[in-house]
Amino acid sequence: MAAPRKNPPPNAIAEIERLAAEGYSIIGIAKHFGVAKETFKRWCEDYGAIQEAFEVGRETERQALHA
Repeated sequence: MAAPRKNPPPNAIAEIERLAAEGYSIIGIAKHFGVAKETFKRWCEDYGAIQEAFEVGRETERQALHA
C-alpha cells in the first residue's frame, strides 16, 4: 500500500516565492517542507500557482543579483 500523497500546506505559495527569492534550490525548498524533490516537482505540475511562485521568486533573485 502506498503512502498517502502529501499536499502543499496553506502557506506554500508565499513561502515558495520567498525561499526561491532567497536562492533556495528545488531540493532546498523540498527539504524546507519535509518532502522529496519529486513531491515538490509534482506540486509544481499539479498547482500552477506554485510553479508561478517558484518562477517569480527565481526572477526576483536574478534581478537582485544583477542590480
